[in-house]
Amino acid sequence: MVFLGWPGGTVALVLSWLISLYTLHQLCDLHEFNGHRFNRYHELGVYAFGKVWGNIAVITPQLIVMVGLGITYTVTGGQSLKRFWAIVCHKGADGTCATDFGLSAWIVVFTGVHLILIQCPNFNSLRPVSLLAAVMSMGYSTIAIGGSIKAGKQPGTEYNLNGYSTGAGILNVFNSLGIVAFAYGGHNVVLEIQSSMKSPKKTAANPQGLTYTPFMRGVFLAYAIVAWCYFGVSFTGYHSFGNHVEDNVLASIPGPKWMIAMADMFVVFHVIGSYQVYTMPVMDMIEVQWVRRGHGINLATRLVYRTIYVIIIAFFAIIVP
Repeated sequence: MVFLGWPGGTVALVLSWLISLYTLHQLCDLHEFNGHRFNRYHELGVYAFGKVWGNIAVITPQLIVMVGLGITYTVTGGQSLKRFWAIVCHKGADGTCATDFGLSAWIVVFTGVHLILIQCPNFNSLRPVSLLAAVMSMGYSTIAIGGSIKAGKQPGTEYNLNGYSTGAGILNVFNSLGIVAFAYGGHNVVLEIQSSMKSPKKTAANPQGLTYTPFMRGVFLAYAIVAWCYFGVSFTGYHSFGNHVEDNVLASIPGPKWMIAMADMFVVFHVIGSYQVYTMPVMDMIEVQWVRRGHGINLATRLVYRTIYVIIIAFFAIIVP
């Protein structure tokens, strides 16, 4: 919102939400198409564009998004843990934590949780984690919205781009649009999630027993939650703090401290679940290629390659910030 302003930011948020919902509906509708059931995103790409171009057009950007989100969530989880500790730790005379840890240490702590959760075999086993992540996203967003409203419009709040050159302003606008688009990554995993849904019984209204209709009910509910989180946090945060709003609006809210600490832990639980959801298709791709080469998948094999993947993601998360 800072570099898009009220008109541009509102249009970007609403349009991205509508376009994302419409294109997601198209993907879900194509999950069962022309006698085929496409359980993976790249399977649909191969059907549409052929084996070579289908894999290039789908797998490459899909992997970029999922790996990128894994790194992003790891950094976010580490930062939230660090902020939580800064609030609740025992402080010395100078007001700083008597025992302090750098961001890298908190990223390692966050990664330790994933070394356990990554061993979940499939999406069905992630249902409790996914549900917790959804509840936590609503929780911290509601805290951010309430905190921003309570803080009110701060003295000296501005909604302009004064102080930026034309070139810097243009670059920041494109960066802001990229951040808005990056927020909608569900397309990369929606077919994999839909494939885990049991086909409903055939009825007069649904003679083929397609999953589209019942699955879209869940999609509409999810997008209602997304609208509450994205629009609510963006609008209230920008209204209260204007150009001075932090990347994480929780850092702009003055308090109370216990509420900010709780919100930070909600963020941690949310990104734990999101990390797992976006990592599962990568694990599936690895297993499919492993089996195609004539190798078997057992507990030891799964433990090794999944652990290595999590460690690699953590390594890049540490060096990126």
